[in-house]
Amino acid sequence: MKASASGAFEERVSHDGPEPPKDHYPNHPPASDDARSDNEEYANDYDEEGGDGPSGTTKTPPCAQHGRYYCSHTEDYPTKVVTEVARYYKWPLEKLFRDLRQQVMPKLANDQFGGLVCDSVTRVVRPGWAKNTNNRWLVVINTEHHQQFVSEVICRHGSGSYCNFIPPCYQATCRQRYNTQKLLVIDPWNPYKGPFLSEFLFPSCCVCFIPDTSDNHYSSASNEVRKKSETSKSEL
Repeated sequence: MKASASGAFEERVSHDGPEPPKDHYPNHPPASDDARSDNEEYANDYDEEGGDGPSGTTKTPPCAQHGRYYCSHTEDYPTKVVTEVARYYKWPLEKLFRDLRQQVMPKLANDQFGGLVCDSVTRVVRPGWAKNTNNRWLVVINTEHHQQFVSEVICRHGSGSYCNFIPPCYQATCRQRYNTQKLLVIDPWNPYKGPFLSEFLFPSCCVCFIPDTSDNHYSSASNEVRKKSETSKSEL
């Protein structure tokens, strides 16, 4: 297990066999323009530090424009590179996938005779690219033999919408909550380092938030009393 310079969680898969050909897994920028790799577009600032910085790239992949935090495994996915890495680390990956328990979404209560305070949408996604908790983009291992799914629950009407069944005077609004999810990934710029686990934030539930206005009311009332008291003293 390894903690990066900024504290992000990482756990790498080790391999005891011979190293693969380095031209298949570029771990440094190519020496000439003729040898430019397809992965070079994801080179990031840690390369200038000798490769000791956090894994991943700060460059957003084309599939994740407009504020998206992950892409489907069918969008701009480096299938060839991921397949080669998965083949080389076959046995360590098999063990890690057995140990890595995929989250199973619990069934919601029967709402035949009621409703939810905050409406939500539940869906299962299979990410290909994802931005981890360190704001670095990584490639999620998602091949035919190694599949990873994430369940997400999103506020149906967006965060900040009004809660159902709550009187307007309470100023209650629906809020999006997030949960961390560990996924097996590779560094898009340096896949030769091998697969490792990284943490990501995914929407997990939609909750109703009721602000506490009692303190504000009490503070306003106290200020009003204090002002009146000071005014009375000045008149004496």
